[in-house]
Order: sequence, then C-alpha cells, then structure tokens
Amino acid sequence: MNLTIPNDFVVSRVIVDVDGTAVSPNIAKHQYAIFPEIVFLRNDGWSLGAPEAFEMIAFDLWREDWTHFTRRPAIQWTEIENYIKWI
Repeated sequence: MNLTIPNDFVVSRVIVDVDGTAVSPNIAKHQYAIFPEIVFLRNDGWSLGAPEAFEMIAFDLWREDWTHFTRRPAIQWTEIENYIKWI
C-alpha cells in the first residue's frame, strides 16, 4: 500500500557523513549543503533522509524498522519491500 506524503512533510533527520551522523534538515542544508534524495520512513513515524552517496548508510541504520521510502521529489511513500528488491 502506497501512502501519500503530506505537503507539509519535513524529514526528521538527514545523514551528512559516512559515519551516519544525522542532523536536522535545516542544519544539513545550511551547514553541509546536503539535501536528502531518498527518505526512509520508520515504523514509529520517524524519518531519515540521505543524499545518494549515503543512501545505504541510512538504510542500514534501521534496516528492520523501515516501512516505506521515497525518492525526492515524490508524492507517495513506497513500501520498503520494493526498495529491498533492488539492493
């Protein structure tokens, strides 16, 4: 089941380095010039974004807890099983 992403959605945190450091989207943008290209949605509603270079780092942090993902820009969440098929 795909879920529509609300217009006011803001990712919870964004990965900014190879160590998996996650910061607010505002800090990622202004201090690191990083924008999330993929966003994972966890089973508790929390989300984690990452640029393509850190995508697998983000995925591996809560591999068992992700329920959906989206690639930006997008209007729907896609079930995580569709992501897992391609890794």
